[in-house]
Amino acid sequence: MPRVDATHRGPLINVAAWITLITMIFLVISKVTTKWSLVRKFQKDDIYMILGALAAIAQCIAASIQVESGLGQPENTLSAQQFDHYQKATYASQILYVLTIYLAKVAELNIIITLTRPSLKQTVVRLTMCFIALWLVTAILCLSFQCNVPYTWNQASGHCFHLFAFWIANGAVDIITQILIALAPIYLFSNLQLPVAKKRLAMSAFIPCLTTIPLSILRLVYLSQASDSSDVTLDSFDAALVTEIHTNYSIIASCLPFLKPLVDALAIGLISNDIRLREDSGNVKDKINSFGVLGDRGFEKRNLYGWGRSQNSGNTEYISKITAGKHNDVELRGLERYGSQERMVINQTTTTVVTSDPAPNPSPSVDS
Repeated sequence: MPRVDATHRGPLINVAAWITLITMIFLVISKVTTKWSLVRKFQKDDIYMILGALAAIAQCIAASIQVESGLGQPENTLSAQQFDHYQKATYASQILYVLTIYLAKVAELNIIITLTRPSLKQTVVRLTMCFIALWLVTAILCLSFQCNVPYTWNQASGHCFHLFAFWIANGAVDIITQILIALAPIYLFSNLQLPVAKKRLAMSAFIPCLTTIPLSILRLVYLSQASDSSDVTLDSFDAALVTEIHTNYSIIASCLPFLKPLVDALAIGLISNDIRLREDSGNVKDKINSFGVLGDRGFEKRNLYGWGRSQNSGNTEYISKITAGKHNDVELRGLERYGSQERMVINQTTTTVVTSDPAPNPSPSVDS
C-alpha cells in the first residue's frame, strides 16, 4: 500500500477519485439507459452528459499523474523532471475540471429545454445556456494561455497571470449559474397541471444541483491558502482533493433528476407513437401523441392497440385507442414537434378510456 502521512498525502486523492468516479459512471449509465428505455433515442442532454463523463475520466487520469509526480509531497524532495510533469498534469487537470462542470450544466439546461415549449421562459433558459457556453470558451482560453508561450503550463516561470483571480471569477459564475439551474423548474413548472405532490417534486428536481456550491466555495478557500505558498506541491493537496471530488460530483448531481421518482414527476416516461394527423395538399402537420396509464407503479404502457388508417377526400388519418385497467387512470400527454425540435407539452387528462377514431366516410351521392 502506498505510504500516507503528513508529507505523503497524494494517494488519498486517488482513493477519493476512484470512489466518486465509479459512482459517477454508474449514475451516467443509469441516466442514459433510463431515458433510452422511455423515449428510445439519445438526445442532446445525453450527449453532453456522456462528454462530461469522459472529461471527468480524463481529469481523474491527470490527477493520478499529479499524485505520481509529487502532489502532496514537499517540493524540495522532487526532481526537476517530476516537478515538470506535475505542472503539466496540473495544467491539464485545470482545463478538464472547467470543461466537466460546465458540460454538466449544459446537459441540465438541455433537459429543462426538452420539458418546455417555445416561449419567453424557454428563451431565458437558452440565454443562460449561451452565457455558460461563452464563459466555458473564455475560461478554457484563459487557462490554455495562463503563462507565456510556449511554456503555457509553467507557473514557476513567473511569467503568468494571477491564476487565483481567475478562479474567483470562475467560482462566481459557477455558483450563480448553478443557482439559476436549480431554481429554473420553479419558474418553468409553476403552472403545470399535476397532483400537488408530483408538482412539488418536479419543481424541486434540480435542487440537488445546489449541493455542488459548498464544494466550489471550499475549493476557493483552499486555493487561496495555496496561492502564495512557497511549497506548491505540498500545500496544493487540499485544493486538488476538493477539485477531484467537485469534478465527479458535478456529473453525479446532474444525473439525480433521473432517479425514478423524479422521472415520474417530470413526466419524462413517455410512450411515444408517431401519428401523422393530417396530410392535405402537401401541408403536413406532425404530432406525437403519447398515451399511457398511471398506476401504482408509475407511468407505464397498458393495452395500447387499435392502429389503423382511413382514406377520406385525399386526407390520411390515423386512429389509436388505449384502455385503462380496472384500478388505473389514464394520462394523455402530447409531445409536439416544431421543425427539427421536439417540445414536451404536458396536457393531463384523467379518465378510464381514451379513443380516437377517423371521421366516417361520406355516403356516396346518387345522381337522379
